[in-house]
Amino acid sequence: QRSALSTKRKSHTTAQAVIPNLSTEALKEIPADVLEWAGIVSVQSKKKPRTRPKSPEKSFKEAKSPSTTPRKNQASRHNKRALQESTNVVAAKKTKKLTSAPNTSCQSQAALPQTDKENMPPGEMNEPQPKVINKVASTLSEKEAMDLASKRYSSLLCFPSATNSSTAATIYAITSSLSDRDTDALESLCKVLKANKVNIKIMKEFQPNKTMLCITSTSTGSPSKTNQTSSHINVVVSKTRTSKVMRSALAGIPIVTPAWMNECLKHSRIVSPAEKLFVNTLPMKRAAVVSDNDKSHKDELQLECFGVAKYAAKIQRAQSEGIIAKGLLHGVGVMMCGSWKMIPTPMKKDLKVLLQEAGATSITSASVMSRALANIASDGSEFERVVFLCDDSECNKSCGISEGLLKEVEAAIDSGTIGEGVVLAVNFNWLFDCISCAAILTSKIYQPIAPRAKELWRLTSIEE
Repeated sequence: QRSALSTKRKSHTTAQAVIPNLSTEALKEIPADVLEWAGIVSVQSKKKPRTRPKSPEKSFKEAKSPSTTPRKNQASRHNKRALQESTNVVAAKKTKKLTSAPNTSCQSQAALPQTDKENMPPGEMNEPQPKVINKVASTLSEKEAMDLASKRYSSLLCFPSATNSSTAATIYAITSSLSDRDTDALESLCKVLKANKVNIKIMKEFQPNKTMLCITSTSTGSPSKTNQTSSHINVVVSKTRTSKVMRSALAGIPIVTPAWMNECLKHSRIVSPAEKLFVNTLPMKRAAVVSDNDKSHKDELQLECFGVAKYAAKIQRAQSEGIIAKGLLHGVGVMMCGSWKMIPTPMKKDLKVLLQEAGATSITSASVMSRALANIASDGSEFERVVFLCDDSECNKSCGISEGLLKEVEAAIDSGTIGEGVVLAVNFNWLFDCISCAAILTSKIYQPIAPRAKELWRLTSIEE
């Protein structure tokens, strides 16, 4: 059986065929197609294996390179440099063509005066340099501020009619201190406008660059007894001064009244707000504190009127002139003093947001404030003034102001290195009233409660 299995295995295995070595003369007698079919290759062809066609770069390098290895490497480096120089020349020619070609889409940049381009640093030649303004509203009269505010509000609330538009427009709005009757009117307005392809979406909180409208109720009384204007413009005051209303005023968006909703319902469309249909003034708490006989602050009380309109006018005028309007508190460093550092409260959150959106810079510690005071004394500070914004707590006697910082301020004022009104120590109502007036107020009537903060207030406001 074993012999039978071995014979079967031998019968299944195929013997390897012996390939004879044929000479070149013998291969010439055999046809080429037969040799190709049999897979026979001549000995000479084996010595020359098939190679890919060389690229022109390699053939150029091989023709230029000598036989020795170091010279070959030098030649390859030389060729690389030559190729790099040639590519740089081609790129330079392309950029020259691009710069020489007229650019019709950048006519506004070409229209800039040559003096501005010459004064620009080399690294900023290609970047547009917008002009910057800080207090545009101070140069405007009451009538000019109201006209520019109306123009801005009309452009923000300009929506095409339902017949001319294929898609629905959306207005992101917030509400503040609306009565039940006003809330019902707002719901009716949303239904009417939705039929005309205009959707009003009510947001819970104000969102910068998204909120487009603020709806709030108005006050029946006047903001103060000194609000009679020479231009006989109606003073429309909001009923409350909430964080939503103040942030809307800083952003320059329209703060409309319930009367505006009634006009929109009457015409079944979005109506451009007239003078009586939008809020132009925010209320102030300090107006009730100042007596009528205090004539020294009569000019400051006049600033109370048309603060909301001044923000919108400032932004509208800046956009028309192609410049950027800075915030009200730009260049002002503010240090929040008191228990706000230890206990987070909703008031602290609102103050931080208002300070940021008003353009102020936060000073986080006493050491940073000390450096800021030293830089102001040496005329090398980024701040025009610094403010100690104190809380209303009676428990903390120092209010977060160290004794060394107090002595530093006192020494700087005595030496005359810090001017009048550069350092302010105030309570937090100062910020709200500054936003209402659209102006930086003095610290005369904003006395803090804590003893050390009160001492700093006396020191900084003694010559006001």
